[in-house]
Amino acid sequence: MTWTSVLRPVGIFCALGAMLCAGWAEGFQQGEPDAKAYLAAFDESIKTASDEEKELAPTLRTILVRFFEDNGSLTPSERMIAGSLMQDLKAMLGQGDIVSRGNNGLPSFRKLRSDAKPQPAPAPKPNTTPAPAPKPKKFIPGISEQAKFTSAVVKINGSPVGVVDMSIAGKKQRVVEIHSALPGYPVDKRARIVAERLVELQKKDPLWWSTLGVYQVRGEYAVNARKAENGLLVTADASWAEQWGTTPQGLAKMLVKNIRTAIDPKVDDGIGARDIPTAEDLRIEAVRLRMEGDSLFDTSPQSAEELYRKALKADPTYAVPYLRIADLCQNQKRVEDERAVLTEALQKAQLTDKQRQEIADRIGR
Repeated sequence: MTWTSVLRPVGIFCALGAMLCAGWAEGFQQGEPDAKAYLAAFDESIKTASDEEKELAPTLRTILVRFFEDNGSLTPSERMIAGSLMQDLKAMLGQGDIVSRGNNGLPSFRKLRSDAKPQPAPAPKPNTTPAPAPKPKKFIPGISEQAKFTSAVVKINGSPVGVVDMSIAGKKQRVVEIHSALPGYPVDKRARIVAERLVELQKKDPLWWSTLGVYQVRGEYAVNARKAENGLLVTADASWAEQWGTTPQGLAKMLVKNIRTAIDPKVDDGIGARDIPTAEDLRIEAVRLRMEGDSLFDTSPQSAEELYRKALKADPTYAVPYLRIADLCQNQKRVEDERAVLTEALQKAQLTDKQRQEIADRIGR
């Protein structure tokens, strides 16, 4: 189910986390201690936290900063984390001098983290099938389960594209595409390097996805994360940005949201906790459907076309699915269908000059 159909609930824990965050945010706006005071309390609480919590402290602080500055960007799991932290910090600030009162770290977050950890399987009884391990009481990606990353190459109308897929909680999501090679680095090698970076990053920080950000590296936009090797995960180049219908800077921003929401399985279809999708949400949904179609372009053209048309229902302004359908029609010698979809693209899609010229040339043949 996509944003073009009926939205489904995201789950009781996510709803409670959102309500708790909303409650703290409302109090914050009505004159309670400001963000600076809460962050100071957090910094003080970490001094008596466990070693594991101290290791997570920069990531938790990042979530708190986003709670105050960009609350709508929080995924449901991040809302649960922020809610537990705010509960602890509010209690600290209500007790006066946070330095001298002898705080005991972050008990609410500690309990949330304990509830999210994998549970051991019960000891097997003689002559019985071993029972599976119980599911965590609450699911937080990276703590309850680690994601798996795989790289591959798909061919789209004969052109190779490197891809990285992420799997977690029974769901598989494409998160990276590599459309251009570099000297000594074909698309398959570039995709493999990105997948390896993600694997290593996850080992260092289970909540790595909360620290994603957009940076400029040697004049190019890139997605970065705390503890990533050399700070870099993947560069948002122009050829990739064109496939998403945006600029390199816009692509980097969309990648951050796409990865965050893809890894959080409490989000229905991976779009986020908002009830009303934004234009960016709809574009990301359309891109995901287009990428699914690309995986089937050579092996199942009919299924690929169905996915491209679903992408256009999500976002009729997205140019690439029109061109993919036109390529399928051309391969199948469906001349009138090709002309019709290209004409529709001219009427509805946001086209680059290059795409507009390509369409004009194809219609004029």
